[in-house]
Amino acid sequence: MSLMEWGALGEILGGVAIIISLIYVGIQIRQNTMAQRLDTSHRISEDLADVYLFPSGSEEMARIFIDGMTGEAQLEGPDHMRFYGYLHKFFRTMENAHYQYRHGALEWPAYEGVTRQFQFIVSTTGGQRYWRERSHWYNDEFSAFVDELIATNDQASIKLGGK
Repeated sequence: MSLMEWGALGEILGGVAIIISLIYVGIQIRQNTMAQRLDTSHRISEDLADVYLFPSGSEEMARIFIDGMTGEAQLEGPDHMRFYGYLHKFFRTMENAHYQYRHGALEWPAYEGVTRQFQFIVSTTGGQRYWRERSHWYNDEFSAFVDELIATNDQASIKLGGK
């Protein structure tokens, strides 16, 4: 084999090595993307679990939650602050989930589940009152999403704590 033939063979082998490297990088990127999506879903689930600890933390917190959601009692002072703090955390978690979904970091099955939970919250008297008072705190895209959820909700009777 001449030096030219060896050079041509080296170029062919180099090209094959580059193709193998690109395939490997593609596989790594795909695996990394999946890992990031799973992590995003997990973090949002953890945030929602933290949110749900509020009403289950004590009998007093459960009462605040039920009274706030149903609107049957006017919450004042610390109770009002606790309830709105709960809703703020829930709405911010949902705003994040919405953003992550719109940008491809959260897949539909996970997003659909949290959206159904959120739809329940915004269908309550307390959820709607909070949204009327605080919607300007959220980005325009999320605000439009919440407004659409409220407009299309069937406003079915919601029972909280047996009420």
